[in-house]
Amino acid sequence: MSVQYAVGGRHRGENDDPIEAVLTFLWLLGNLVTVLVLGMTALLQVGHDRAEPVVALSSPDREPPA
Repeated sequence: MSVQYAVGGRHRGENDDPIEAVLTFLWLLGNLVTVLVLGMTALLQVGHDRAEPVVALSSPDREPPA
């Protein structure tokens, strides 16, 4: 056994695992989507806090006819 393999080099017959690459990509994509959704939710919540109250938005501009 050479020093290269003892330190962590590649072994004969070891192939790149395409499933591992796909799973890593999906994991990263899921994390990115989660961060984006949480960020959008936070921005919408901050924007909603600054908006007019719901009562003011639902009240008519003029008195209804009698």
